[in-house]
Amino acid sequence: MSFWAGLLWVVGTILSVTFVLLFAGKSRHENRWLSRIWSSFHESPLPHIAIGISALSFLAGTTSAMFAGLNYFKVPRARASLVIDRFDDNVIQANIAGAEKRFHQLRIWLSNTGQSPAQIRRAIINGQVTPALTIEEEDKRISETAQMNWAAPPTTIEIAPGQKAYLSFPVGYPEESWSEFLSKKQLLYVFAELRYSDELSEGRDDVIMRICVRPEPSLNIWSNCSRGQNRTTRP
Repeated sequence: MSFWAGLLWVVGTILSVTFVLLFAGKSRHENRWLSRIWSSFHESPLPHIAIGISALSFLAGTTSAMFAGLNYFKVPRARASLVIDRFDDNVIQANIAGAEKRFHQLRIWLSNTGQSPAQIRRAIINGQVTPALTIEEEDKRISETAQMNWAAPPTTIEIAPGQKAYLSFPVGYPEESWSEFLSKKQLLYVFAELRYSDELSEGRDDVIMRICVRPEPSLNIWSNCSRGQNRTTRP
């Protein structure tokens, strides 16, 4: 856009200056050569057409250059940046077959370290307490989580810059499985996919955040999956 604007401006300027020199009244009377050119074209509409074309080219080039300049100096749109802040254990009670049982509902807290609010449109969290998974099994769980997210109902969660919000696992882990995790007999895997928009994406396409981590029993630290599948993709 800026290239064509500059080209039009240059061409329009050259043509305008040229025809001003050739057909200006003062130059016509002071220079015989210019006077002859004026006389030879005086009877023809060509000079008037040429002057009109040059003027239009100059006007179009100047206008385009102005808009290109405005776009160049326009304040860039801000972007959101979601990162994992921490995990916590939300203990819930449920009556199963007439008996009260405890379940551990894992929550993942997200922090927005960007400059724009993040509008989370879809989010799915999938976890598993299991022995160590192979890389191929991790990739399979990530792919399954992404497919589940497409089928998940839309959400309306907004995280302002500098703020935090949590997403809960859809189900809780029974006491037996959670004890296996706390004693480090098995690992806890967290797979998640979030789709959100911000000022930069203008609501047209979603920013995709994929998570694959293994929290430690303290839930204060975690490590990435084997292939390092944590990534955020912008459209």
